[in-house]
Amino acid sequence: MNRLWLVLPLAACTPKIPPSPSISQAPSAIDREALPEVVLRGAVVATTKMSRHLAAMGGEKTDERGPVHVFALQHPTEGLVLIDAGYGRRTAVDPFDHPGRLAAKLLDLEMGTPMADLLPDIGATDRDVSAVILTHLHDDHAAGVEDFPKAMLWADRADWRFADRPRLTRGIDPEPYQGRDFRHPTYSHGPWGPFERHTDLFGDGTVLLFPGPGHTPGSMLVLVNTPSHSWLFLGDAAWTDDGWKDGVHPKGYLPRNLIETDWREGTDVLYRVRTLIGRDDLTIVSGHEPANAERLPEWPTPW
Repeated sequence: MNRLWLVLPLAACTPKIPPSPSISQAPSAIDREALPEVVLRGAVVATTKMSRHLAAMGGEKTDERGPVHVFALQHPTEGLVLIDAGYGRRTAVDPFDHPGRLAAKLLDLEMGTPMADLLPDIGATDRDVSAVILTHLHDDHAAGVEDFPKAMLWADRADWRFADRPRLTRGIDPEPYQGRDFRHPTYSHGPWGPFERHTDLFGDGTVLLFPGPGHTPGSMLVLVNTPSHSWLFLGDAAWTDDGWKDGVHPKGYLPRNLIETDWREGTDVLYRVRTLIGRDDLTIVSGHEPANAERLPEWPTPW
C-alpha cells in the first residue's frame, strides 16, 4: 500500500458509491476433516502512520499506527509459504534506501524485525520459503521478496504487468522482484461463495485465491483454510475494517483518486466480502487494520 497521502490535505468530496452487484452464493462449505494439517502464523514486521478518515470514507479523523503484516503457512507437501512479504532486511538496515527517504518520512515508517529474521523462531531460514503469495505488488507487501531467493512468486498477471516499472505515486518499485520467476492464478476453478472465480492453489482446499481488482489491477484475496478455522486476507482491498464492516466505504478522496486504479471496481469486492460476515468459522483480515496487532496471535504462536 502506498500512503504518501497520509500527511497531505484532503479535499472534501463525497462520491456516489456504486450499488451492490447481483451476487450469487455458490457452495462454500469447507470439509475440514479432509484438509491436511497446516499451521498458520503471522507477524507485524513494520508499522506506518494510519488515518482512519482516509483509509475509509466517513471514518474517524484519528491517526493510528497501521501494521504491515506477513503471514506464514507451513504445509505438509508445499513447505513454507508466505502470504505477502512486507518490508525486508534492506528496509530494516536503511528505510531511506528502500522505500526511499520521501516515502519513509511521509509514511512515518517504523521497521520491526523482517520476516526473514523471524523464521529461526520456527526452525526455518529464508531459503526454506518455497513460495510467496502476493496480494498485490505495492512496496509494503512485496519488497521483502528479495530476502527469499528460492521462493516462487505468485501474483495476478494483471498486477505483474502493471508493476513492470517504477510508479512513484502508486507505490510500485519492481527492483526487489525483477528477474524472478512468477506464476499467475488462472481462476479456473469456478465460483466459491460470493466470488465468481477462484483458484485452489494446491488442489487440497488449504489456499484459495480470488480476484479482487480495484486497489491495483490484479489485487488478490487469499483464503487460508485449516482443520479448525479459516482466514480471508483482503490485502489492500480494505486498509481497515471500516471499509466493509458497516457498509461499503471506499477510501478517502486522495487515495481513492491517486492510488487506487479503479476504486469503483473495488467496491464490488467489498460487497462480496460483506456477504461473508457472520460466518463463525471465518475471520476477515483487512490489510492494515490497527486492531489486528492486538487481536491476532503474536508471532510465533500458531493460529
